[in-house]
Amino acid sequence: GGGFQAAAATQKAQQQQQQQAQRDAARQRQRDSLAAHSQDARRGAAATPPPAAASTTTTKAAAKQPVQILSRGEQRTTPSSRGGAATTTSAQKQAPSSSSSLSPPPRGGGAASSSLSEPQGALDSDWPDDKIANRVRSTLDEYRELGDDGELLASFDEMPRSRGASQFIDTAIEDAIDGKASQREAAIAALGALLSKARLAKPDAHRALEPKLGDLPDRAMDSPKAFEQIASVIALLLVDGCVDVAWLAAKNGTRVGGDDDDDIFVEDRKKFYRILLTELDKLPTKPAADVVAKLEPLAAAT
Repeated sequence: GGGFQAAAATQKAQQQQQQQAQRDAARQRQRDSLAAHSQDARRGAAATPPPAAASTTTTKAAAKQPVQILSRGEQRTTPSSRGGAATTTSAQKQAPSSSSSLSPPPRGGGAASSSLSEPQGALDSDWPDDKIANRVRSTLDEYRELGDDGELLASFDEMPRSRGASQFIDTAIEDAIDGKASQREAAIAALGALLSKARLAKPDAHRALEPKLGDLPDRAMDSPKAFEQIASVIALLLVDGCVDVAWLAAKNGTRVGGDDDDDIFVEDRKKFYRILLTELDKLPTKPAADVVAKLEPLAAAT
């Protein structure tokens, strides 16, 4: 009995070590990706010519001033030009200007939340498009390996909210169409986790979906399952309310194949909406009645 317990404990410890090694490897990939972008930024900064040097008189005068390190709230007295004293607190020097604050984009297609504790994402200026794409890729890869919702949300919240959401939906659709079975499953599960925590908004979803739907008929020529795979993603977004059915059905469904009057994609559009209705019916949570009512005419054969 004691030998069996010892063997079970050893096996459990080995499994924990393997899981920790997988987590460490996934985090290292993210750090390597961010380090590469930081190196590019430093190279760009090095290429910028330095500002003109200060005059010798100014440099000597500055050298005579004592340097004093202040903690938050301490006061420093410096001589003014009229012999008086100018008092400055370190807290005042550190306080950011109210005009430089950035408001997060609205979520869920409505007004922005008033909760101060809710994560807001990063500043857009710190995240070029390729950095966001790399972060989304590494986040989905880590989620496929570990299935950790907490790590997924933490990684997502470090990105700018709106652009991060659009890129996440875009990459999830690519994984659904061209990825392996495990990538498709992870992409759908990750989207579900983000939707459950209100991280994806309608405008961001619409921005990601429009080019995908426009290219869908051509894409299906190379990937025969493209209709089914993109419909499975959109069904999930529709049920959660992250895609507006009126937007999807606008102009008689011509978002599929392009927003034009060309009849060449009529059958492709009908096929897509029929498949979408099938995917909606597979979900455990059923869509609202108006969703089905607006999609059914687009799927009807003439």
